[in-house]
Amino acid sequence: MKVQWTLIAGLIFAILIAIFAIANVDKVAVNYLFGTAQWPLILIILGSAFFGAIGSASFAMMKIYSGRRKHSQLEQALQERETLVGMQQEKIQHLQSEVARLEKGKPTQIEVIKE
Repeated sequence: MKVQWTLIAGLIFAILIAIFAIANVDKVAVNYLFGTAQWPLILIILGSAFFGAIGSASFAMMKIYSGRRKHSQLEQALQERETLVGMQQEKIQHLQSEVARLEKGKPTQIEVIKE
């Protein structure tokens, strides 16, 4: 749903820019480092909007990729922790059974070997 609203807002913004650009078709002087040129204002407005959109999209993509990388790292760390917890739980169960056996007075593996 959020994507649809973003798309609708983007389309409305694009239409407003297009209307604004169409209303400004006069030629203006554009100063470069190496000279001056006459360009229609509509091209300058649309070009500025285009490059602004490209810049915003590239920053958004960088943020998305950074978030995915961080998510992947966190998933890997979680998997490692879950494995460690599983091993520790097995060790706890083994030790609890060993304690229960000792409390009942049954010989442990070490005591059997000594005899």
